[in-house]
Amino acid sequence: MLKALTHRAPLTGLAIALCSAIATTAAPAQAGTLFGDWNYVIDSFTDGSDVSGRGGNAYEMYGMAYKQVGDEIFFAVNANTNRDGNAASSAKDGHIGFGDLMLSFANGSAFGINFASLNDSGSDDGLKMEVKTPIYKTRNIKVLDREEPVYSTRTVTTTTYDANGRPTLTRTRERYISSYKKIYRTETETYISGYKTTYENRPAQLENGLYSNVTTKDMTAVNNGYETMAQFVGSGSNAYRNSFGDVDPTTLSYYNQKRSAPANIATGTFQGGVTFYDDILSLGLDFKGGLAANAAARGITNLNNPNATQASLGLNGVNTAKLGTHTTVFSVKRTADMVGDFTATLLFECINDGVALMGSVATPPPVVEEASVPEPGTILGLATLGLAMTGVRRRRTV
Repeated sequence: MLKALTHRAPLTGLAIALCSAIATTAAPAQAGTLFGDWNYVIDSFTDGSDVSGRGGNAYEMYGMAYKQVGDEIFFAVNANTNRDGNAASSAKDGHIGFGDLMLSFANGSAFGINFASLNDSGSDDGLKMEVKTPIYKTRNIKVLDREEPVYSTRTVTTTTYDANGRPTLTRTRERYISSYKKIYRTETETYISGYKTTYENRPAQLENGLYSNVTTKDMTAVNNGYETMAQFVGSGSNAYRNSFGDVDPTTLSYYNQKRSAPANIATGTFQGGVTFYDDILSLGLDFKGGLAANAAARGITNLNNPNATQASLGLNGVNTAKLGTHTTVFSVKRTADMVGDFTATLLFECINDGVALMGSVATPPPVVEEASVPEPGTILGLATLGLAMTGVRRRRTV
């Protein structure tokens, strides 16, 4: 397993681009709604997509939550998929699961957390990956070099009069520019005539952990996924604009870009491992209450309404008892750069659903150790020693 990725991203690589969604106000961003000591954000309950249609399937995400305890940052995801993902014959490796949790901080730092037990952030499973390499050729083209004047002649008649007013006609020949001739030169141009398809081994499997300085890649092509986020959201009366938690998906920089969703880590530097938790009750996690509180705070009237815009989301009988079948909880230890406002983004590798959460990480106060109090006998001994040393100093100055 690799701890630091240095390979070229097999598909389109790009740095995380969610800065437009990060809060820019001086006050720390609040992720969704604080319920207990977790911050929750709710996602549409009916936007998850698979071959059967929308809603309630294996690719449904219901919400996400986070909290900070000292230097430890906890994240939780409620969905119909666990860390192992789902079997999918339509995927090249027969498997589709969570991508990586991407963290984009307002200070410009980019992190990714690989927590899935198997995903396309580089699985060394012996499968080949399709790579298209451009084929370049040259051709001669004509380029305008200059324009030269074309001269013609014409007869010009001039009339003069004598003292008696009798006219005299004088005819002369005049040379003038009748047009311009374009002169071209030949240059050689390089162009892409087509693409050569080859199949390369996929990179070594990425170790679960926190990675800094990450760039991302889109793996939808090998996971039978949507080409763009816009295709997932849809348009018109079928648009799922309420489908990305704290962020309006139409504001994402990659919204209309093909194969550009930042679902998986392409490159990064390993910073530390991931701790997973099974006993979520001991952590104070309550998705039912937390998502209901977030929905109520945002005024969400109907999460099942695909026409609801991000600004009009709210709650009126949202059934938060209808939660996902799996809750995945994990934590990482923050680095010094993980401070301030951030946006956390999680997508399925096929971008059949996703959720974003806005929050803030604080720098924990330093631990102040209490000074030890010497025993009474020790204090008396130190006082006697001090007096003795004073006497010595005085005798030396006499």
